[in-house]
Order: sequence, then C-alpha cells, then structure tokens
Amino acid sequence: MKSSPSNIRLICLCASSVLLVATSCEKTELEKDNQESGWEQMLPFQPDEKIFQYIRGKKLPIREDSDSKTRFTLVGAKQTGVSFINEFQPNHSRKALYSSGFSCGGVAIGDVNGDGWPDIFFTGGPTANKLYHNFGNMHFNDVSSESGLSTGGNPWSAGAAFADIDADGDLDLYVCNYETPNQLWINDGSGKFIEKGKAFGVDTVTASLMPYFQDYDKDGDLDFFLLTNRLFLPGGRPQEPPFRKDSNGKPEVLPSFQKYFQMREAAEGIMKLEPAGLKDQLYRNDGGVFKEVSVEVGIVERGHGLSAAWWDYDDDGDPDLYVANDFKDSDHLYRNDSGTFVDVVKETFPHIAWFSMGSDVADLDGNGGDDLFTLDMSGTNHFRQKTTMGTMNSHKIFLETANPRQYMRNALLMNEGEGLFREAAYLAGLADADWGWAPKLEDFDEDGRVDVFITNGMTQNFTNSDLPMSAQDRIGQTEFDHYRASGFKKDVNLAFENAGKLNFTKVSEAWGLDHEGMSFAAAHGDLDRDGDLDLIVANLNEPAHFYRNDSFEGNRLLLSLKGPNAWGSKVMVVTAKRRQTKTLRPTTGYMSSDEPILHFGLGEEDYIGVIKIIWADGTEQEFGDLYANYYYEITQTTSEATIPEPQKPNQLLFRKVSTNTELLHKEKPFDDYKIQPLLPHKLSRLGPGMAWHDIDANGFPDLFLGGAAGKPGTIWLNHGEGEFRRLVTPALESDKNCEDMGALFFDYDSDGKTDLLVSSGGIESPKGSNNYSDRLYQNVGGFRFERVPFSGGSTSSGSTTACDFDRDGDLDLFIGGRLTLGEYPLPGASRLLRNDNGNFADVTKDLASGLSAAGMVTGALWTDATGDGWTDLLVTTEWGPVKLFKNNKGKLVDATKEAGLSDLTGWWTGITSADFDEDGDLDYAVGNLGLNTKYKVSKAHPFEAYYGAFDETGNKRFVEATWEHNKLYPVRGRSCSTEAMPFVSRKFGSYASFARATMPQIYTSKCLAEAYRVEAKTLESGILLNDGAGHFSFRPLPRIAQIAPIFGIVAKDLDNDGHIDLTVAQNFFSPQPETGHMDGGLGQFLKGLGNGEFIPLAPKESGIAVKGDARSLTAIDLDDNGRLDLVFARNDTAPEIYLHNPNDLGNKENRCLKILLKGSKGNPTGIGSQITLHVQGGNKQSAEIHAGSGYLTQTPAQIYFGLGNEEVATIQVRWPSGNTSTTKVLKGTREVIISSP
Repeated sequence: MKSSPSNIRLICLCASSVLLVATSCEKTELEKDNQESGWEQMLPFQPDEKIFQYIRGKKLPIREDSDSKTRFTLVGAKQTGVSFINEFQPNHSRKALYSSGFSCGGVAIGDVNGDGWPDIFFTGGPTANKLYHNFGNMHFNDVSSESGLSTGGNPWSAGAAFADIDADGDLDLYVCNYETPNQLWINDGSGKFIEKGKAFGVDTVTASLMPYFQDYDKDGDLDFFLLTNRLFLPGGRPQEPPFRKDSNGKPEVLPSFQKYFQMREAAEGIMKLEPAGLKDQLYRNDGGVFKEVSVEVGIVERGHGLSAAWWDYDDDGDPDLYVANDFKDSDHLYRNDSGTFVDVVKETFPHIAWFSMGSDVADLDGNGGDDLFTLDMSGTNHFRQKTTMGTMNSHKIFLETANPRQYMRNALLMNEGEGLFREAAYLAGLADADWGWAPKLEDFDEDGRVDVFITNGMTQNFTNSDLPMSAQDRIGQTEFDHYRASGFKKDVNLAFENAGKLNFTKVSEAWGLDHEGMSFAAAHGDLDRDGDLDLIVANLNEPAHFYRNDSFEGNRLLLSLKGPNAWGSKVMVVTAKRRQTKTLRPTTGYMSSDEPILHFGLGEEDYIGVIKIIWADGTEQEFGDLYANYYYEITQTTSEATIPEPQKPNQLLFRKVSTNTELLHKEKPFDDYKIQPLLPHKLSRLGPGMAWHDIDANGFPDLFLGGAAGKPGTIWLNHGEGEFRRLVTPALESDKNCEDMGALFFDYDSDGKTDLLVSSGGIESPKGSNNYSDRLYQNVGGFRFERVPFSGGSTSSGSTTACDFDRDGDLDLFIGGRLTLGEYPLPGASRLLRNDNGNFADVTKDLASGLSAAGMVTGALWTDATGDGWTDLLVTTEWGPVKLFKNNKGKLVDATKEAGLSDLTGWWTGITSADFDEDGDLDYAVGNLGLNTKYKVSKAHPFEAYYGAFDETGNKRFVEATWEHNKLYPVRGRSCSTEAMPFVSRKFGSYASFARATMPQIYTSKCLAEAYRVEAKTLESGILLNDGAGHFSFRPLPRIAQIAPIFGIVAKDLDNDGHIDLTVAQNFFSPQPETGHMDGGLGQFLKGLGNGEFIPLAPKESGIAVKGDARSLTAIDLDDNGRLDLVFARNDTAPEIYLHNPNDLGNKENRCLKILLKGSKGNPTGIGSQITLHVQGGNKQSAEIHAGSGYLTQTPAQIYFGLGNEEVATIQVRWPSGNTSTTKVLKGTREVIISSP
C-alpha cells in the first residue's frame, strides 16, 4: 500500500528545494554505525517552501499502492533497529506494581534534535529507559548514552512526555517514576540532555504515572498536571489490622497506613478496608521554577489515576482538566475558572466508566466539539464478561448510589456544546474492549473521520471470578502474589473504522493491528514523513511494535505549530465537504505522548479553503487557498490575544424556563427485585403521566401530574410563563398509595364539567389491593373532584385513552393492562369500557376478545388507521409488536398480522399519529428501547426471555437470553442467577463452566419449551408509514435518536414550516443495577421534511436538553401566544418546560392555524375527529384529536397546523359520528372554531 523505502527517499529528495550536504569528511561514530548496519541517513525533513508570511510548507511524498494486504505493516527490529523490550521481572522487589498501571512502560514521540524526523523515547518500568534517534525510512538508533539519558539510573519509570519546558524552542523530557524522584531532562537543542528536576522544583517522589503539560493559567509558559496512582505496601496487608475505631465508634485507618489504605462503605453500616489512591498534583510555572498549587486552585481529591486530558470541554477558551480514575474513585472534570478549578463531573456527564483506564479526546462525530472516550474492562464476548463480573450484588449500593453512576464498560461522551453531553458507547459499538489501556483517536485511513485504536492485555487476570481474593488472602501477600500462578492475560488489540453517524466497524484484522499479547502504552506520529500516522505500541515481555501506516488512498495534511502558545491550540480545517477541528494535545491515551503535530485526513478533497488557528492564548490566525498533501509549519504572529467578534444570540427553537419548585414527581424507595429477582428493570418507576385541560377557564391549560406510590397525584393551575399553583384536591390525597399511570380529563357523565380518570399501576402493593383499582374523579364544581364508583379492575394498569368507538355520542375507554403482579412478563388484563350514560361496562369479552392477548401494554391510541371512518385501536407492547385492533362497526378485531406488524416485536413504549409523508393518511411514531444498550437483536437472532419453572421447587423465574455465534446464552451472570435459583451454582461449580453453558444446558430444553417465551426483534424507535388501508412499513428514526429509550413522543409542526416534526423524551433509569441507567439522551427534536424523513437538530440548535429520566411529553400552548411549547415530565424529579422562542431559527415568519371543535354533549371537544387542512397551494395536512396519546399523556383537544407562508383554503372534518363538514377559511385567519353538523 506504499512506496518502497528507496522510492520514498527519492521522492523526498525531489520534493526538497534545498539539498543539504555534509561539510565534513570526518564520519561520526553514529554515521559509522549506520553504514555498518546498511542504513543511510535521510536529509532533514523540514518545511522549506515559503507559502505565506508565517507559514512554510513541504510537499508530502506521493504514495503508491503496495503488496501489503493490511493497512498497517508491523515493521520488525531488523529494519527499525529497535529491539526495546519491557521485560517482565516477576521477582523484582517491586513486583506488586505488576497488578497496576505501572505494569509496563510508556512511549513518547518527538523531534529532539530538530532534524524534522520524530524520535522515540521508551520507559522501561524496571528496565532501563531508552531514546532512539530517527534517521528516516523507519530506521532508528539507540542514542541513550550519547544523549545523556542513560545517566538517569534505573528507577521504575512510568509515563514520560516531551515538551518545551524551558521555552527555548526544543523539546525537553519529563519522566515519571515510582517512589523515586521524577526526572526533568533539559535539551540543549541537539538532543543532548541534562537532568534538572530539583533545580526546577519538580523532582517529586510519589507514585507518579504521567505528566500533562498545558499553560492552564495563560501566562505564556507551560504548567503541568502530575497524575498519580497508588502506593503499594510491601508484603501486602499487615497481620495486625491497620485501622481502629474513632471517637464515634467508626473505623478509621491508622495514620501510618493512610497513604496505603482507606475505609469505604461496602453495604449499609458495613465499612471495608480498600487501597487508597493518591492526591494528584498541579505544578504552576512561575518564571522557570515550578510550584505545586493543587490545593490552592481546587484540585484536592484522591484517586487511582490512569489517564488525564487537558480539554476545553465547554469551549470558553480556558483549558479544563479531565482525570480518569480506576476502581470506585470517581473520574473528575475540573472546570477551569480563570486559573482555579471546580469539579463539575456530577452535573456534566450522565455516567462514567467504573474502572476508568486510558482516555482520549477527539471530535468523533464531526460537530466541532471534542468528545471523550474512556476505557474500562468489559469483555468482548459472553465468556469473558461472565467470568469477570464476580458477585455483582456485593457492589449493589455502589452501583445504585455512585454520583455520577459508574458502569463496567467503556464510556463515550459526545460533546453537544454548551457543556452538554450524551453517552453513546453501545450505539457506536465501542462499549466493550476487554482489558483496554490506551485508546488512540485519529484518522488512520485518511477519510476525514476519526478512527479508534485500543491496546489490550494484562499481566494476570485479576478479575478472574473463579479466583477471588478475600480480605484474609490479602494479609501478607499482594494481588500479584495471589494471581501469579494464573499466567499472563493476553488480549487482542482492537481497531475500529469510523463509518459515520456514530457507527464504528471493527477492522483490527483488516488493518493488521490484531496483535494478541499484553499491550499497554501507544503513541502515534508520522515516523516516515509520508503524511499518515504510524503507531508505536509498548508491549510487556516482547519487543515494542512499530506499525507503519501503508494507506495510499485519501489526501492528507500535517501541521506543525511553532510558538510559545502552541500546546492547547485549536485548529479548524475547512474544505468543500467538511469542517474538521483538532487541538494540539500530544499527551493522550495512557502513559503515551504523541508526536506534537496535527494530522488531518481529507479523503478525496485536495484543496483546503481555510486553516484557522486559535492559539492557546486566544490569538487567532487564518490562512486560505492551500493545497492538500503538504506538511505545513505555522508560526504564531503575536502574543496579543485577538478580541473576539460579538456573537449573535442563539436563535433557538425553544428556551427553557423555571417553574414552581414544588411541582415535581417523587418516588419512594422500593425493592422490585425482592418480588422477582431477575427482572430486567424496575416496574415501580414507570411514571409519571400528564393530562392537560383548562380547568379554571383562564385561557391557560392546567396540569394533572401523576404521583408515585406514597405520593398523591396533583393538579396545578397554570398562570402563564411557567407559573403554576397547586390546587388542593383531598380525593387525590386519599389515594396517594396508588401508583398513578395514565390520566384523562374528559366529561364522562355529559354534565358539562370535565372529570378526571387516573389508571393505577406499579407493583408496590400486594395482590388484590384496592390500590390497583383505576379511579374516576367527578368534577362536582368549584374546582373540586370527588372519587365515584368505577369498574376499576384489579390488575396493574398503564396507559388509558378515550374515544367514541361505538358512535353513540359519548366517550368510551381503553385501559391497558401493564403486567400481572409478581409474574413478569405475563401481561395484565386490558379492558374496553363502554360508556352507557355515565356508567362504564366492561365489554372486552363481547366486543374485543383479542385484547386479552394484547400483551404488556405500554401505550395506546384510538385512531382511524384503516381509513374507513371507524376509529381503530393501536397499542404498543413490551416484548411484543405494535398491535392493531380494527374497528368493525363497533367490534374490535385483531388485525396485527394483516397490517404487517406481527413480526415487528420490541420494547415499544409511546405512540402518536401524524401524516409524516404527506400522502393524506395517518402514519405513526413509536418509541422503543433504542440501540445504545447491551441488548443486540436481529430477525434471525432476537432478544429472548423465558418465564417458567426451571428447578425442583416449581417456582417460576424470568430469564433473559441473547445469541452469540448461533448459540443462545443467558444475559445474567452466575451469581445473580444463583441467588434466584440455587441449583445454578450446584450444577456449575465455577464461573467458567457457567460461562460456557448455553441456555438449554443450564435450564434444559424441556423446561424452556414449557416456559412462556417472549422476544424482541427490533429495538429501534421509528415511524410506521401507512399505505392508506392499514398496512405499514417501518422506518427507523435517525441514528442519533436511537441513543436512548424513547417514551414520550410528540408529532407536531413545531417550527410551523408546514411539515410535521417529531420531539421525543429519552432515557430510562430503571434497569437493574448491573445494566445501569440508559441515560445517553438529552431528548431530541427531529425536523420533518414532509417525506417521512427527519433531520436531527442538536441541543444548541433546538434549545432542548433534557437530562434525567424523562417519561411523558406534551406539546401545548402554555402562554397563549399561538405557538406550541413543550413539557417533559421526568421520573423522581421536576418536569422541564420549554417555551417556544418567537425568534427561532429564522422561522419567525412561519405561521400556524389553531383549530378547536365543538362536538356533541357527550363529546364536547370532538375527540376522535380527523381534520384535513387544504392550503391554497394544493397541499394538505391531516391530524386527529386524541384523548390519550404518546406515553401516559393527554393534551388539550386542539390542533395546530404549521403553514409556512401558505394560506388555508378549506378545513374538512370527519366527526366521530362518521359525518363530515367543510369550512372555508378567510385569508389571515389564525384560529378557527368549528361546530359539529
């Protein structure tokens, strides 16, 4: 895939405008060594063509396809001249370090002698550190002695980094050591070094892992952050306990052991002795002498640090600091506030990795914001995951209380701007990477998208669940001693190609990077100066690997920044097809320091429109009209910061407003798993629902917000602009032990006053409790509601919806059965209730017998799906399809199969209707679990679950199952399965034997065949496009919308351009602790195009950024300004309100039309009517008036149509009775009231 070395050498010579020759006839010793080795010294590779003032360039060599079958070629020691090995020394006095991040040395790349060729420095752990000089063509020579670095002795060295510490224009070197003084090697410019750590005040003695250089206080010199890990007590824990009880009777570590140990709560009231991390240190450069200022500036926490990154996450111009910590120590995100730091990780990230390892920062989705990728130790297959999880219940308190939550999987935090982040590791295919150390985020294939490389492996498998280390085992021995006989843990290094839209494809083997071993640090640089990035990987107990990048396709660009403010500078490269943003941040990954250059892959584009540099001090430079395939050197022009131009205020679609602090949903603690131990998620936290109606007739819709069990539902009177006041309602207070789910305002008794129905769900009460009875509250006037008798049922209900399904003039009800108590996933009883003059009769058996097999109903919608004028019923189910019950003139018949829906099984949630493709019929949007979870499905291999008796007790249990390599395995591990079914541990005596066993081997084929089985073949949220006769095709929503489960869903033209948009409420915090929060989303606005396609808008465009566990969602005109606002109800916290911004996105000229209907006495607002709007341009829009839609939501019976700049011609209404009416509309009309004929 590349020219031969001789061809590359020739091309480099031809590309140079100046030929440099030796002026001395005397050969140096180095030159003699090279001649004897058959090597030839390459000419210096430096930019020599003046292009503009402050920018010089050098054309990169032309690359040709070679015979290489992989993108990268492993270049052996015979060619490189590098045989460096991080030797494994199991008998070393500090062998305990082999159980930690000190197991292997680091690697740093930089041009130490100024010849343009990047040189390499290796730290060796217990072996000697080495410096190798680059002579070009991947030829290197050991210059450790000549450089002076060999005089540094043989400490146990960890990470190292090149940086111009003394600001003299060359690269100096800082080396971290374990419990011996760190070393600062000052470069004289020729690659000769003198150690001056003490003189500069940085000869620190601690468990130093890695230095990270940055001018954090913007005073013109480089400061640095020193990452530390932990100290190891020789010989393990002492025989005598190293703790005592304090004056309050609580255990505390003895002072002499506090640098080694700490006490941590393991369970309620139980403290556990654990290793203690150390305090990291920040060194400020005060005129060439460094001062440690951590406490002074706000960096005070201890932790087991494994990586860090200087990263302006909030784009305010100040470099912030991210720190990744191992074990239960939380990661930190220190926001830089003009030189002092505040840890904002809790309010910024939805969750983080548990055992955070290496990390890197880059713009993975091309939106201009740098994203964060942090590794953990989650196995890449079923066997590895099930043999390393251990007893997860022992960590239950930690998993349920850590703030932010920490989960044993990689974390991919996507930067949405304004300090907002989504988490997308599962969606991207990057959640699992085995025992990963160094992630490297770069464009390795030159296509303009950032790819991922990950090193893997460990000295021993310290997470082997079959070889636990008890507290007693730790006395007198270290972890390394305990696991020593288990042998090396060799893993395969991983590479992922970025295919766009957060979709990464595994290409480890195709790229030649699938080495199996113990790989730790990794650094990238253009070692052969052909314009692409090569890789160096530090391995334990085998030679370091040099991977030459043999890419030949794609244009590229290399940038070298020169000046005192280069470190931390941001560069934007703009071409015809894309804008790329990168920051000069050489120290990334884990114990890795990359070459301090910036590389941009350009794909097919060979011309650069703009290169813009924002230097670390705020100075800006801009260059344009440049060719690709060049190595450019750019020099900073001035030290004076550029005054930024005033920014125009963001014209967001919505603006968030605050509301009454008492308006909130609050859960009480409840342990669902005592009822069913293997539930996939809690069933007690599925609310709240919302219902809206203008109770006090002041023009503003009022709110009913459902309450959790133990807390009453509440009614709030709306006074506009987000101001709500609670309406005291004793009847609701009396029913506070019910778990409110769906709710409806409607006039059930045709007395002209709006009543309230609330369905009761959850599992908190015992079977047979009246708390499961659905409730009807009659409006008796004076804003008072009283509970009246109602055929409420006794099952756990969910959604509820009303319409006149039998055309008798009043509103009937459907109440969805959510589940059978204690027998998940068996469904509850769904009911069709006919309104007979204010009395409700259960007619399910007679008129809708198919509802008994509807499944676990999560959402429901009365709608004319088949276009025959009769209102049909669509229901969404968990572990089932979206089901269609066709209304055959007052009788509901299951038509799911005929509609093409029966095979579309999933974890469906909310549902709503709109004409997305503008063909005149109604389509449907449906929420689902999404693609950002551990569950993976296909039609051939669905996600499955079984409920049955699997042991001799006859007790039924729920068991999830997933496919891998055509074999069906349990989702849950051995420990939790054993707690539910003790026979599991008797049958499988080890975690390894359980991990190898398939479902039939564990539970028997007979028991599985007899069990109740459910499945999910699709987990994507999407739309169901209707052919007009009730036959549907499924189209997934855009990929970013799959980043979290969708519950609430609204289909309205919110920007009033004449096309229906979608807005969704996301996240789900109820999955069992091992799975953790599904919290990757921020809500999503999807701009409709009118053809069934959508464009997702980022939060910085829409203004929507809903953190937390969002459930129901409504679009409603809260402030009576004629435009729809949004309210997101969230579980266990307050709703969020977003008012429509009248200056939104340039759409302020778009108009909308509001339509209200006056129907019959029993249906005064025309629930169930279908309205078709004909505009003068010939287009038409259709919508329905619902009482209950989305997820647990009812909006007022009003329809808003966006018009753009069009005028309305006529409005056609098909009323619930089947009659139709047509109304002409005058030009300029903004509100129409239409009465039933």
